[in-house]
Amino acid sequence: MQEARFLGTLVVNVSGCFVLGLLNGLFTERFLIDPQWRICFTIGFCGAFTTFSTLVFETVQLASGRELLLAAANVIASLALGFIFLWLGIVAARAL
Repeated sequence: MQEARFLGTLVVNVSGCFVLGLLNGLFTERFLIDPQWRICFTIGFCGAFTTFSTLVFETVQLASGRELLLAAANVIASLALGFIFLWLGIVAARAL
């Protein structure tokens, strides 16, 4: 089951997008904090938490192993779900 190897990276990246949207929404609309701190918490924390380089590495490994459809699905799912969950984080922040 080749797909299961890459599921962990997808889950971490998507959850990181949700947290980024949530924190950014909270820090810009509800708890107005200094922009320097907002950047520290959002870009710093979420950037360290997510694994873009791992996504790229795993996609290259799939493509190198001639798993082109799975490599494309890995990128498309990561981007699509990332955008969706970032938006859901922003919506959740507004609802709080």
